[in-house]
Amino acid sequence: EEKIQKCCDAILITDPAVDREITKSLKGERVAGTCEWIRKNSTFKQCILPDSKTHSLWLRGGPGMVKTILSTFLTEDLERSFVDQDKLQTFFFCDHQDCNRSSAVGILRGIIWQIIKAKPSLHVHVLYCANNDKQTKHSLNSREALWLMFERILRDEELGEVICIIYGLAECDQDSITWLAGKIGHAVHEIQPECKHPPKFFIASRPEVAGLQMLKKMDLAGEVSIIHNNVKIFITAKIQRLNLILGFDDELRERVKTTSLERSEGSFLWLGCIIAELELKPTCTEVQEALNKFPKQLDALYNRFLKQISHDHKADCLRIFQWVTKARTPLSLAELGEALQSEPHLGLSKERSVRDRIVWCKSLVTVQENIDDSILSTVSLIHYSFEQHLLSLVNSTDISLQYFRIIEDELHLLMARHCLDYFKKSLGEKLFWDCHDPVDNRLRPLMKYAILYWGQHARCAGSQALQ
Repeated sequence: EEKIQKCCDAILITDPAVDREITKSLKGERVAGTCEWIRKNSTFKQCILPDSKTHSLWLRGGPGMVKTILSTFLTEDLERSFVDQDKLQTFFFCDHQDCNRSSAVGILRGIIWQIIKAKPSLHVHVLYCANNDKQTKHSLNSREALWLMFERILRDEELGEVICIIYGLAECDQDSITWLAGKIGHAVHEIQPECKHPPKFFIASRPEVAGLQMLKKMDLAGEVSIIHNNVKIFITAKIQRLNLILGFDDELRERVKTTSLERSEGSFLWLGCIIAELELKPTCTEVQEALNKFPKQLDALYNRFLKQISHDHKADCLRIFQWVTKARTPLSLAELGEALQSEPHLGLSKERSVRDRIVWCKSLVTVQENIDDSILSTVSLIHYSFEQHLLSLVNSTDISLQYFRIIEDELHLLMARHCLDYFKKSLGEKLFWDCHDPVDNRLRPLMKYAILYWGQHARCAGSQALQ
């Protein structure tokens, strides 16, 4: 048991169950009555049934097409249904803002860790992980070594039936996407036919991910009537938030519902954005005026929000977008405050000052409140598609939007310099800082991040860093 625990401790890089809760908190809880259609979907059932010849499924959909909520619902639903069966579900929620959750290494370690926790007898395939030596550390950070480990586990008859669910593969770095897609294809064609209980793969991602063509496909864009019904349920629930506006009656409620349904084009993300904006309106007249001005497309909606940012707040919002977009791991409110170098107004705490600046960002940045005392509140973009939108502004001809464009290598250079300047300033106060000391972290909240990631930012800056 001690060796098994050592193996698990060595492999663990991030707990997928905690990541799922963070994802739910960030993206919102499922509205009752939505997502349940997946249970009866014939394509999905073909993949899940034990005697099925289909052992893999690729759920494809554009930004805001409920892939996230559907994936969290599915993993929880399968957990409940597998309790009394000799079946195992593993899952992993990718996140482009967390380097531990956006690589093939992170995904494989998360899946292997879940398998060993559920089936301790399979630890023989990863026994060497209990050794605290240089070779072990290298293996745990080598995707090739981890895949060989994973293959041995998949071929072991003691594993039984297993389904591996990976959400948001498109949020990984491109090299990891290409490599892992190829390995999953290899597993489908080479490993599955040799196994008594062929492993099943369920991938949820945007449709442009290359390399998954060998998987059975289920396109959310093709499930028009189902998505339409789920959108209606979603709107009906979310509009309840507007009841606090004085005079918000049944007639206006129906108008908001009908207009939103027509313009959403099936995007739950679009709906979430506009409801959040309508909540800020103090009168019914302003609700109606705003509703008539919301554009249909997500990119157009993002542009509208960017243009609405006050001239006095644009510089602060740009710095927030920059740091949150390219930080190597989600920043806490305290870390972001240090990165922004903003001094709070008299009588305000630094955290309050940062939260106020996030409000200026027009729903494009959100705060992931801490789940418990061990996890700090962190800051995220509203969606991965907004990061891509910001990066695309480098080609925009709209002068009002060019202010927010992000040039990646220049930004990484700026962040690397800031980290090094932070070292210099901190070392001027005392010579030794302990990243794991709560007192030191309170004094210099960004120190741990700066130590761990300044080099990564410098490498990403390329020739800019050399100069």
